[in-house]
Amino acid sequence: MALNTIKNTSTLTIKSKHSKNKHALIKINNKISKCAREQGTTIIVADLFRDCPIRKKINDKNVNRDIKRVIELCGAYSVVCMCFVCVY
Repeated sequence: MALNTIKNTSTLTIKSKHSKNKHALIKINNKISKCAREQGTTIIVADLFRDCPIRKKINDKNVNRDIKRVIELCGAYSVVCMCFVCVY
């Protein structure tokens, strides 16, 4: 449910490649295409609350707390995490 909410309020990009697949897949919101990448999965959230200016203003006040929660959530979703990087 949390990832669905993030998808609905931002631009969500997921890049993933399984070791058995020749190509990786990239999904930007609902569009899927092939791409090049190493084995693994990357989730990128951009333009959070793009359609909700009031929520964005409230979020700007609480950004550090919310980023910590997002990092914890992504860590909880990670089954195996070789490298976890958060860029803000």
